[in-house]
Amino acid sequence: MTHRIAAQRTASATLLAFLTLGVVSQTAVSAESAKISIPSQPMAAALAEFSQQTGLKTSYPAALVEGKTAPRVDGSLTAEQALSRLLAGSGLRYQRVGTDAARIEADPSVAMAQELPRMVISESDDSGTSYAAVAASTGTKTDTPLIITPVVVTVIPKQALEDQQVTSLSEALTNSSGVWSYNQGQGCDGTCEAINMRGFGQFGNVMSDGFITASSGGLTNLSNVESIEVMKGPASVLYGRMEPGGAVNIVTKKPQGTQSASIDQSFGSRSLYVTNFDVTGPLTDSKSVLYRLNGTWNQHDLYIKGLKNERIFLAPSLQWNLTPSTQALLELTYDRNRYPWQRELYQDPDTLEPVYFPWTSDITPNSQLTKTTTAKLGVTQALGEQWSVKVQYRYGHSSERTSDDSWTIGWMDQLGSDWRIWRTPAPGHGSLDDHAVQADLTGHFSTGGLKHTLLLGGDASHSRNFSTSGNSIDAANFDYFYDITFALDPVAPTASLPINAWWGTHTKDTRRGAYLQDQIELPHNVHVLAGLRYSKVTYHSRDEVSGVWVSDFGIDPENIRATRKDDALTPRLGVLWELRPGTSLYANYTENFGKFQGVFDWQENALDPQLATQKEIGVKHQTADGRLSASLALYDLRKTNEAVPDPAHTGCRDQVTGIRDTSGSNPCYLAAGVTRARGVEVDLAGELTPGWNIIANYSLQRHRVLRDDRPSADSWVGKRVGYYPANMAKLATTYKIPAGLLQGWRFGFSVRYTDQTDLGNTNPVQTITPAYTLVDVMGSYGFRIAGRAAELQLNVKNLADKDYQVTASRGFFTSLGRGDPRTVIARLKVDF
Repeated sequence: MTHRIAAQRTASATLLAFLTLGVVSQTAVSAESAKISIPSQPMAAALAEFSQQTGLKTSYPAALVEGKTAPRVDGSLTAEQALSRLLAGSGLRYQRVGTDAARIEADPSVAMAQELPRMVISESDDSGTSYAAVAASTGTKTDTPLIITPVVVTVIPKQALEDQQVTSLSEALTNSSGVWSYNQGQGCDGTCEAINMRGFGQFGNVMSDGFITASSGGLTNLSNVESIEVMKGPASVLYGRMEPGGAVNIVTKKPQGTQSASIDQSFGSRSLYVTNFDVTGPLTDSKSVLYRLNGTWNQHDLYIKGLKNERIFLAPSLQWNLTPSTQALLELTYDRNRYPWQRELYQDPDTLEPVYFPWTSDITPNSQLTKTTTAKLGVTQALGEQWSVKVQYRYGHSSERTSDDSWTIGWMDQLGSDWRIWRTPAPGHGSLDDHAVQADLTGHFSTGGLKHTLLLGGDASHSRNFSTSGNSIDAANFDYFYDITFALDPVAPTASLPINAWWGTHTKDTRRGAYLQDQIELPHNVHVLAGLRYSKVTYHSRDEVSGVWVSDFGIDPENIRATRKDDALTPRLGVLWELRPGTSLYANYTENFGKFQGVFDWQENALDPQLATQKEIGVKHQTADGRLSASLALYDLRKTNEAVPDPAHTGCRDQVTGIRDTSGSNPCYLAAGVTRARGVEVDLAGELTPGWNIIANYSLQRHRVLRDDRPSADSWVGKRVGYYPANMAKLATTYKIPAGLLQGWRFGFSVRYTDQTDLGNTNPVQTITPAYTLVDVMGSYGFRIAGRAAELQLNVKNLADKDYQVTASRGFFTSLGRGDPRTVIARLKVDF
């Protein structure tokens, strides 16, 4: 079945007009001398200030200026004289591009290394400890400063991750407004990160260097992360079929032309041990070949006895600078992760109070093993001074296995006046193979005086996912339970129970897309971003039975095959007006092509994919030196084709297994819903003064049902959609003492507030996870060991040992995801 979005033709035609716009001439940058005053600072910040003072715009790959410091430039100078002084001795030179722009590039007369063009954190002090960022690539796939990008992209820098001793992606994302993430509860059980952005679940919207991550399970590794970029709002135009709330892009570390190495060792609460190492440099005297190797080993006991995480991760990479205009980059990763499958707790059905598994109870002695390997090869070729092409291929393989003798906590059951918690065997295994390719052609040119940055690209991917799981419904299983007070221990099984129920799913997902984007600079500092994408997706699923089906389940033992084809045009239009240097107003309109829903109507047809539209306005500000930036966004995000239960029919196929439910209890669905999320997001990040870093954010969000085509008695119109806190806020700050007896010390703290969450008014049971506030503190001291730079750091997370739940879900029981108790982490890092 092919699904086309006919309503987009008018918007698409308008966008195509913008993409070919070009009739107004620009005024050339004056060649006369003018008073210029630029203090010594990191090169990226100096170039940004140079552009503001002279009107001569500069563009460059961020890697070229990383770690470089510009000298002070002061006096009556022309723009070209000032730029020459800024670049003096840096190994860089400039080439004029049109009348009022210059491209920064490596000086071929100086032996130096280049990286693949990418935008990364721009550090704003000599020690590299700033939280400031001036550019990111996730929002546009081009090297565009954030201040002139009409979408919101927040950058979480490496230094903030280190200062906070971040151990999971969920924890890292608290540094961006409007993102609620957790790795416990609601089906994650500590084995994945569930991300909710702008009120919508974002499963599968995590990328690594622009590729959707390929993994069948396991938590995201952060040891080779340079920064994390969070794009707010629909991202389908550039990345294809995704959920509409936004996208998370992990920017990884790349080889460097200067030899360096570091190792750090962390120790912490509940037998936490983490070893990280990072080594990089040139392999040849000419620096034509560079390498980097990141790795980590860690283990951590959880708050339930017998449950712990163990991980080994390696990430080698090689870069070849084949010619001054041709570079190739090969990146490999290996990730072996052993973790518990069960970390949830439950809610007493009578008192609604949490039921905690005591530390002394060995209740779920199970483990799940995930292995993931990836290989990525990218080639960048400059085509003259104005054009470049970049082609990348990525292969990923992931496997997961839960041992046959593993157990999981099951559902609650009432025996007389008492409640019991069952536990059952839960073996299973799965694998995922994913191939993906991307090709982008980027050009800078002028037409009729208008400056364009044109992006023409395409991508394709094919993934195969196979998973099986089993369970036992043997009567003996009823002997293995805990009562809700944990007064009774389960009888230890003398042998594994027979696994007499298996189900398996085999899916194939093929995606293809082509996109066109133009960034147009108009007179009076007006910037237009126009984009259009065509996507085509084929989804094939087959449910395969392994073993013997049990008739008691009422399962139809047929092999079920379903194929679905969808395609769509998704446009995007944004306009930004830079009122004055460093202050911009923007607005955007974006459409989104959603993921396959995986539920069925009463005629056994899979529902159409969800679609979405967003309208957003906002303001951005950045200080002249690029050290501090802020943004305010107001959005209206609407999602259509939302699945709602069909009041007239039951007994449809299960949305997980695809199995027909002959008992008639499984719901059928209608694509009859429209929901709307409205909200406000505020972000502030950077340096208040040299050495004083800050990250602050706040979000307010309301998510309601706008339309429900079911009979009025069943309608949810006007009701609230749950699984998301209405208010969230965070303040994190560190300060480095510049002089005196405490020189070299840094101190910091963070305060994070998360509002209560519940299942929403669309659910008959209002299970509430209470609001909570967490306080973390840190301190570090920099010194030298045998002439080597070193740092000793201590973090205390959840200082008050707050007892809190991060999420809740409702099924046969109410399941709660428990937050981590107080955790102390000590870390020693040495640079070589």
